[in-house]
Amino acid sequence: MTEENALKTKDLVPGVYSAIATLYGRKLKCAMSIGWNPVYDNPEKTIEAYLIDDTLEEFYGEHLLIEVKAFIRAEALFSDFDSLI
Repeated sequence: MTEENALKTKDLVPGVYSAIATLYGRKLKCAMSIGWNPVYDNPEKTIEAYLIDDTLEEFYGEHLLIEVKAFIRAEALFSDFDSLI
């Protein structure tokens, strides 16, 4: 994908997405959150990627390539943990 064709995160609707993360040359399923994290009332838009793989060790400081695949739902503020589940 060329940079001209790449969707910029600033253009994405805040919410939850399915994605593919590439780490160490491996492609891994990923759930990704883009938004302000209303539970914590963040002032800045952030991206959090949750790699779905139980064989990974810590990889802090490494570079990830994230390919957004599908929009799942809009960002939401849940009243409690049970509502989130």
